[in-house]
Amino acid sequence: MNGNYTVAEVVDDGIGNAILVAFAPKIPAFLSVVGSYVMMREIAWILLHRNKHRGPKEERISHPILCTLFSICLADIFYSLPFIFTTWAAPSHIDDPLLWGNVGSTATCTAQGFVLHLGAVSSPMFNFLQAFLSVFFVKYSWSEARVAVLEQRFQIGLWTFALLTATVPLFLNMYNNGYVVCWLHSYPMGCKDSLTYGKDEANCERGDNAWLWGLIFAFFPRWPALLGGAVCMFIIYRAVRQMENRLARYAGASVAFATTKTCNSLEESTKNLPPPTQIHQTVSRERSHRVAIQAYLYILAYMGCQALNAINCYIWFAMHTYNEFFDVVTYAIAPSQGFWNFLIFCRTRPEMHTWEGKLLWQAWQSIRSHCCCDSSGLCCCSCGHCFFCFQKPSSDTDASSSVENSPNSNSHHASQDLGSSPSSFSSLDLLSLPKEVDSNEENVTK
Repeated sequence: MNGNYTVAEVVDDGIGNAILVAFAPKIPAFLSVVGSYVMMREIAWILLHRNKHRGPKEERISHPILCTLFSICLADIFYSLPFIFTTWAAPSHIDDPLLWGNVGSTATCTAQGFVLHLGAVSSPMFNFLQAFLSVFFVKYSWSEARVAVLEQRFQIGLWTFALLTATVPLFLNMYNNGYVVCWLHSYPMGCKDSLTYGKDEANCERGDNAWLWGLIFAFFPRWPALLGGAVCMFIIYRAVRQMENRLARYAGASVAFATTKTCNSLEESTKNLPPPTQIHQTVSRERSHRVAIQAYLYILAYMGCQALNAINCYIWFAMHTYNEFFDVVTYAIAPSQGFWNFLIFCRTRPEMHTWEGKLLWQAWQSIRSHCCCDSSGLCCCSCGHCFFCFQKPSSDTDASSSVENSPNSNSHHASQDLGSSPSSFSSLDLLSLPKEVDSNEENVTK
């Protein structure tokens, strides 16, 4: 029964696949809660051990990005947890063709609505905060201590705002059944509120004008967060491109200098290294580059999960229409951000420290182990009964094949080390190799 329906048709005629809508969010929401919980455990371990070895108390500064990620994970748990229970928390006495599996009570429905609203308000704001702080790291090169002061003030303000907007509806009985989950709704569904129909025609038993509270404090903040995240993503993208261009020019000059001086000794080469300030700037740029890529991916994960939800809310409130298929897809994708955040978190981590993290890390590595690459740059992956191969970019394969023709096998291993990260190659990488590699590089040059 796919198609567009008006609000009156949905409420009066009972059009919709209640079972599908009730079960669609459960598995993505469960994966999101697990991923967010493991990330919180790992971040807490990192912050505790990091501060333990920082020295005096005045030197123990928590990393602002990690603290913001911790709040994002907590907000994701608040947002995803109600979607695991979906209609189970709705009061059992409600008889509605759109409602299936309601075995709860008014108290369980209120608790589900409170937790959901807390996550719906805090999640967009903290995702924007993570992108906002990354801009200061990447573009303006702020120090960790300076960003930490800004992050702590935002943390206090955002959590206070989220708690206030979630607590006030408790006293106004605004958390009621909304078919999929309990949230800011009037009861019974489809009743006449006093703001629209006047006090004389109003017949809502609970949550009069609850939709207005949700529109102001849940729907409107989501759009500025999406737009602000897009702006921050553009700023980070421009900053990363400029950074890569500078590193490419510096790396090209370093490689040209190293290849023309391969016959010189190690001591003579060290005299021509850039000054320490330039080395520090290069390391700082590489660190900013890593922060930018992670921030870029986190923003994309948030926007991918919440964009459909924002569009669906706009269709419902502004156009007063309903599309069943789009609604099911939205409910399946919206609570899954914690799962994607966990994959992004694992992307640059060599290991996990908690037992939960190690367990999921091993499962993730077993999935990634189905892909392998040979020395020519040909990579093959298998997924079930599917098997496909692809060629790595020519920049990597050309660098390895040019040294592969050398008669000395050690130079081949050296080329693999040097070609593994071409964007970060400099004269320091050449000097970190053993002395016999210099002689092999001389043979390659000849």
